[in-house]
Amino acid sequence: TDFGYLTLFDTLNEMKQYNEITLRTKMAKSGFNHNLDKAKKYLTKVILKSLTEYHAASSVDTTIQNLVLQVEILYKKKMEKMAYKILHKAEKISLEHEKHQYLLTISSLKSSMALEIPDLDRLKEFMKTGMKKERTYLKHIINTIDYRNFAVKAAVISQSPQTISGDKAKNKRVKKLFGSSMLKDSKSALTFSSKRDFYILNHSRFQNEGKCSEKSYQLMNEWVEYLEKKKDLLKNMPEIYITALVNLLGALIFTGKAKEAENVF
Repeated sequence: TDFGYLTLFDTLNEMKQYNEITLRTKMAKSGFNHNLDKAKKYLTKVILKSLTEYHAASSVDTTIQNLVLQVEILYKKKMEKMAYKILHKAEKISLEHEKHQYLLTISSLKSSMALEIPDLDRLKEFMKTGMKKERTYLKHIINTIDYRNFAVKAAVISQSPQTISGDKAKNKRVKKLFGSSMLKDSKSALTFSSKRDFYILNHSRFQNEGKCSEKSYQLMNEWVEYLEKKKDLLKNMPEIYITALVNLLGALIFTGKAKEAENVF
């Protein structure tokens, strides 16, 4: 019953540390006489469904995906005018949040719809600006992937047992990796995601070198200033900004700018 599941939820919520025996004892005392294992599975399923629905309501990705789905349905029903209106909305959200993968999908939809109708004016517009935009979106996607892959490689090498134990060969690989041209200039990182990886990787580089130079302070300060201009992108991930502030604070202290550190917070 619903009452039984609520009792199970409350009992689990009250436990500071999960203990199967304690749980079964408490549930038996409450009069719960159902299969506990099945009840736990059902409760987990309900909670995950609820969390998924809650996340979907606030997720930019889900919003865009739903809009694109609406466009496809409307277009199949020959409601082109409304389809284009919703597509424009999806494009606007994607641009605001730097969702280049969706911008590429939206652009593809635009050209496909224009070809099928056919809509000569929209096709001419696509030739004039759309093709160039698609190449830009693709460039940004590849840039994001490249920095993501760099971060993965750095994490694997840096956290390997050989590196941690001080293996010279592994340490050379780390030094070579962090000497990449991808970490020299923030302009090389074209998207919010790749810039995040750029600054985090540079912070790891300074830690690996065991020193905090004026350059490290400049980069951490640059990252914070960049984030402060991207407040809309930080609504669902404030931890990125907090981490950047902590890293900046560390750079200030280690470069002898302790007085300036007071202004960070």
